[in-house]
Amino acid sequence: GVVGLTSLLVETQLNKEQREFAEAINACGQSLLTIINDILDFSKIEAGKLKIEEVSFSLHSLFDNLIAVIALRAKEKNLSVHFTVNPKIPPQVIGDPLRIAQIIMNIGNNAVKFTEQGRIDIEFDGSLNEKGNVLNLTMRITDSGIGMSAAQLDRIFKPFTQADGSTNRKYGGTGLGLAIVSQLTELMNGRLDATSTMGKGSTFEVELPLKAFK
Repeated sequence: GVVGLTSLLVETQLNKEQREFAEAINACGQSLLTIINDILDFSKIEAGKLKIEEVSFSLHSLFDNLIAVIALRAKEKNLSVHFTVNPKIPPQVIGDPLRIAQIIMNIGNNAVKFTEQGRIDIEFDGSLNEKGNVLNLTMRITDSGIGMSAAQLDRIFKPFTQADGSTNRKYGGTGLGLAIVSQLTELMNGRLDATSTMGKGSTFEVELPLKAFK
């Protein structure tokens, strides 16, 4: 209600100060909503109540929608986004598009959040098994951001943990996003890997097995 009504409010005639207040309320509402959703998802996963769906969906539509959102956020920081898709990837697969989108958005938003200048590279690749009925989808997101040390990298997938104490103060967040990414990847029988260099950026790679049409 707060997010929806303030979104409508900023579309009305307001003076500059009123608009700034309304936009601040909206931003705070969005942040609170993200925190609540993260906590709910984390609680469901911990309780074993989160179910992975299997529905037919278009990978291309999923990619297009996600890239549009990530690119918009990157544009606000004057970052360039480079998007690469292997044309051999089947357009239609069976899996959980909501949770796959959640994984990509969490990693993509982090890439934008922790990058002050440079670029974000997003790559989608994949290969079919011998029978042609399973696609091993690989999603790789690389940024030119602040990077992490080996010790920090070792902590980032633990719940309520961020790279260091100053990260939360400067960038905000719950420290749950990457923990959820890790758990969702595991629930979908996938693989998650991350590499990083201090001051030079990070790369996150997720591989998920999805049913493909013959």
